[in-house]
Amino acid sequence: MSQIIPIYIPTFISDQNYNPTRVLPHLYFYNGLIDCETYYIESGSLTTAGVTYAQNKFPYFDNYNVVSGSFPTVDSDSLLFNNEAASYGQIPTENLYTQYWETYVSLLYNPKTRLLTAEAIIPLADYFKMELNDVVNFRGNYYHLRAINDYSLKTGECTLQLLGPIISDTLSDLQPEPTPPAPPATGSASSSVSWSFTETRQDGTFTVFDNAVTLATLTANGTGNAQVSQSHYVTASLVPVGFPASGSVTMSLFVNGGTTLSQTVYTNTTISASFLVASGSAYGITGSIEFNDSGSAPATGSTLAWTYSVTGGPTSNGMGIKVNSVTVVSRNSTSSGTYPVNVGDVINVVISCNGCSGGSGVANPSCTGIIVDDGCTGSGSATLTSTNYTVVSGDIGNTLSLDCFATCAGACL
Repeated sequence: MSQIIPIYIPTFISDQNYNPTRVLPHLYFYNGLIDCETYYIESGSLTTAGVTYAQNKFPYFDNYNVVSGSFPTVDSDSLLFNNEAASYGQIPTENLYTQYWETYVSLLYNPKTRLLTAEAIIPLADYFKMELNDVVNFRGNYYHLRAINDYSLKTGECTLQLLGPIISDTLSDLQPEPTPPAPPATGSASSSVSWSFTETRQDGTFTVFDNAVTLATLTANGTGNAQVSQSHYVTASLVPVGFPASGSVTMSLFVNGGTTLSQTVYTNTTISASFLVASGSAYGITGSIEFNDSGSAPATGSTLAWTYSVTGGPTSNGMGIKVNSVTVVSRNSTSSGTYPVNVGDVINVVISCNGCSGGSGVANPSCTGIIVDDGCTGSGSATLTSTNYTVVSGDIGNTLSLDCFATCAGACL
């Protein structure tokens, strides 16, 4: 490089007075040797003569890598979650958070995101293969697999936590890159598969796969056909493009004139249908997508109406209502309120009652309503971690009551 620059020496400080600090090992990109102003490396000591070496290059380590040229650019990779000012070159546009976490975090805090709890039976061999980046098809919709809980090695029964709708492009990202199926040899058993796609006031993407290899992708009205080998699986998928802010979308997939799948959805959803090809047959697939002017999403929630009563004079107390293991209500005095919950949400409560004495020396943390439980132990202080209540479809549109108590009394109530 033609420009001679000062040596870049990373510095870590502990306060505004620039005092040094002790840091744990760091990871950096090694960006090669960089031309710099002359510096010297000397050997020897105060009593022993040594040798002096003049150096005009230094090893350049940085939080940003060099893509082209000598310094980082906006296209460089970053090892930081929040990019800092660049010592040389430009600050990269992306960082660790935007590259690897932002999409998932945005999904978690999207108002349309739902966390479902489902019961399942998974064979042990499949359980060992499953990973938390798997995608699960449940009742025609795709979900991210978030957890497998309470798995029984004997029966395969377990509880799944499913997160949806899935991140856009997840299915295309998950498609493997298998060797494309060889075309049927002359005289071999094969079948004709034809398809058509129709859009009505709503854009969509209609895709046909042969053993996970894409045969066709239609983003507008169109048709097509292909020869497919016997015993191959053909899959058709359909997903909206640019989901409307209001109204709903009806998506349908038909195979040989019989209704395979038809859904009216209110959030961005992918539907798919598959069939096994037999020899010497003809198959037709029809996909359609249509925007509906009116209609709103069916209710999926309920209202949790809670109360908290503190009586008898405990020296300290507290109540925390948890939904899906997250504390959503916290109180330490008599109060009441409401909280919205959805089907599949798991509710429990933690109540502490401490410092009961005298004639009311027995602590009684308890609750009634959708959860009936108590934590009295006969002592002056006690904490109740209640059993769980899972919101079910029959609760939709109803008010669920939960009454909580921190009471000092003469005995367990």
